[in-house]
Amino acid sequence: MNVEDRWQVLKEAVIASAEKNVGFQNAQTARKPWVTDAMISKMEERRKWKNVRTKEGNNMYKKLNNELRRETDGAREEWWKSECEELEELDKGGRSDLMYKKVKTLTGLDKVRNKNGGIKDEQGELMSEPEEIKKRWKCYTEVLYNKDGKPSEIDFQLEEESIVDSDTLNPDLLESEITAAIQEMKINKAEGIDEIPGEF
Repeated sequence: MNVEDRWQVLKEAVIASAEKNVGFQNAQTARKPWVTDAMISKMEERRKWKNVRTKEGNNMYKKLNNELRRETDGAREEWWKSECEELEELDKGGRSDLMYKKVKTLTGLDKVRNKNGGIKDEQGELMSEPEEIKKRWKCYTEVLYNKDGKPSEIDFQLEEESIVDSDTLNPDLLESEITAAIQEMKINKAEGIDEIPGEF
């Protein structure tokens, strides 16, 4: 069994175990926490009526839009009220660390934002177009790594692993190194191409 087959077996075992024991789900959730499944289905229905170019279609779209606006406004108000009450309880209990953490989560300040608009061209002018910024980065890295004495071609051949002396091979990974790498992983991050969250 080669490495790829062994990895597939491990991956399938982890995902199956996660689905069985934790309720692992790979589904898209609503963007706003106060949006319910009923609201989403009503949004779908409203979307269907939007493109119907008749008087009945127009009236149904307006009716559904008004109902949906009332529901979402009420649900949003209730959600914010409950969040504020929770913040007040944390403040009364002296848990300012949890309170500030929750405020950062609610305001979106805990998310890393990609501020990529501060790139300047050769004349010092601020660039804003993404394509121009990409070209500028390409030019910058080409100049940065274009040093004198850099070989133009690789002039050595890689040896086969079977003919390399065992003393010159790199040592295998230690279990302590793997454990340390797992412990340093951040939680609540999206899974990568292996579809396995870091917590697992």
